[in-house]
Amino acid sequence: MHYERSSKLPLENDEISRLLCEARAGSSEALGRLIDAGRNYLMAIARQAIPDALKAKAGESDLVQETAFEAQRDFASFGGESADELLAWLRRILLNNVSNFSRHYEQTEKRKVKLEFPLDSSGHNPSEIKDRGPSPSACAISRELQQRIDACLDRLPSDMKRAIVLRNREHLSFAEMSLLLGRSIDATRKLWVRAIERMQAELRDVK
Repeated sequence: MHYERSSKLPLENDEISRLLCEARAGSSEALGRLIDAGRNYLMAIARQAIPDALKAKAGESDLVQETAFEAQRDFASFGGESADELLAWLRRILLNNVSNFSRHYEQTEKRKVKLEFPLDSSGHNPSEIKDRGPSPSACAISRELQQRIDACLDRLPSDMKRAIVLRNREHLSFAEMSLLLGRSIDATRKLWVRAIERMQAELRDVK
């Protein structure tokens, strides 16, 4: 399937350059603005990429939220300088998430798992997004950002923290998470979305 490969951020080129510089200097607010500016583009890609059979299990907004969180976490691996390069990088993360979810769902269906928990996360084998190898300074920024993320995660209520760990680190589906959290699938998805939004807000507030 062909996915749209070009678009524009709703920001001027000078502002994009400034925000990229500030984000690389450690500004979570600047990084958040860049990623938020790409959400509409990512939603359009997600609508094309998610198979119709899976849309009831993973909506576009869920995968875009997950992509935004991972982009914020892994920004040090981004080596581009332009809006087009940023959008291409975000698109790769999103399509990787769609691929992982689809593969995981197919494997789950083949095993006919109903009440199996917790799953062995090694079975999901999520692939990593790799652009240019990070420089030592980029690695330092990555470590600092990871420390901020871990600190924000620790400040979340226990149910929100567990939802993020199950979804983003153990790569469970919402159906599997619902069994562990004792909630409906819809309530589990909403809990995860609230947790991600709270994490992103806290990261933007960190100076």
